[in-house]
Amino acid sequence: MAHCPECFKRVPFKTIFFALYPVWVTCSYCKTKLVADKFVVMEGFVLIAVTVLVCVALHLTGFPEIVKILLALPLVVVIAAVGTYITQLKGTYRRRGNKANRLPRGF
Repeated sequence: MAHCPECFKRVPFKTIFFALYPVWVTCSYCKTKLVADKFVVMEGFVLIAVTVLVCVALHLTGFPEIVKILLALPLVVVIAAVGTYITQLKGTYRRRGNKANRLPRGF
């Protein structure tokens, strides 16, 4: 579950969905800067690949251009919403820039 390690509240769906880069978000409650785990990064790559495949498949169909655009935009939004929901359920966040969580040099 995506929650803030400082205030222990869930990171809202809106915060993750509207983040420019969902790996780096800010807690809506305590304003702590958070960074996601590697699951969210890998999920991002998978969602980008799925979005590209959907758009290419839509481009190869025989529909007129306006229909392709009208179909592609909602599909991309739905893919992003599903990715955000998965991130909220399975992703974990920790404080960004916290040097206490890092190993010393040489390890």
